Parts: sequence; structure tokens; C-alpha cells
Amino acid sequence: MKLRPGAVQALFDRSAHLLRDRITPLTEVVSEDVRTLERAVLEPDDDAEALAALEGWATSRLRAEALADASLAVAIAERVTADASIVRVEQLSEVAGVSIRPLQRLFRAHLGASPKWVIRRNRLQEAAARLERGEATQLSALAVDLGYADHAHFARDFKNAVGESPASFRARLSRAP
Repeated sequence: MKLRPGAVQALFDRSAHLLRDRITPLTEVVSEDVRTLERAVLEPDDDAEALAALEGWATSRLRAEALADASLAVAIAERVTADASIVRVEQLSEVAGVSIRPLQRLFRAHLGASPKWVIRRNRLQEAAARLERGEATQLSALAVDLGYADHAHFARDFKNAVGESPASFRARLSRAP
């Protein structure tokens, strides 16, 4: 089962960061016997019946208070995507109306990542998109526009995330048919 951001805490009462970037057997995160669920999902010949069984099980586990916090975390993270001018955690904290430390705890528990990571990921996705569209002629200007202190920090982050420098990425795109 693939979960949407925020679902881990609401379904399993565990902080999302504990399950991030790994495949975890259901038996490790639920206390009840999962054999009944396995039978309900795997035995029906009808996919709709199997899906209904899985949805029923998941719905019965959802905790309302965790869902509210998860929805808040997702909404705040979506603000980062919607507003490219948010390049620092302090800005996000101000826009969201949540102090920095509670914001960090909220993201860690429900998204499995820090606000800084979400902001960095968004900045790098924006950089890649601009490079793909041919909008970034000067990489140093792109770095500043995305809130980096200098080109070197931008290039390091980009290479760590994408696997190649911004210049190599742009050159490869320009050679593509």
C-alpha cells in the first residue's frame, strides 16, 4: 500500500520519519493480527471487493486528531509548492502562523521530512523546471532567484539531488532531441 503524505501518523500512530525511505512490512507497524486483513484483500476474485476490504480496514484505524494535524502539515507543505518566494523556514513559519520548532515537529511526524528539506526540494524542482524550459541563462542569477546565497551552494545542492551539476544538466537537455 502506498500512502499519501500525512497518512502514516493517522493510520499507525507512528512518526512518519521512522518509516521514511524504506519498505516496511505491515506486521511491524500494527499490533493486531494481519492475517485476517490479508485474507480479506487477497481471497476475493473481485478487485473492487478487495479494495473495499482494505479501505474499510484503513478507515477504521484513522485517528481524527492525527488527520487534522496531517491535513495541516500537507497544507503548509503545499504552500511551499505554490509560492516559490518561500525559500527559508522562517518565511514558511511566518506564512503558516506556526512557530519554527512546532512546525519542524509537525513536518517530522506527519510528512517524515523537515520544512527545510521540503523547501530545498521545491527550490531544486523549480531550478530543474526552469533549466528544462530554457529560462535560466545565468546559473548564478538562477541561484540568487531561488534564494541561495551563492552559486556554489546551489550547485552543490543540485548535484546532490539530481546527480549532476546544473551546467551539465542544462547541457544534456540542450543536446536532447
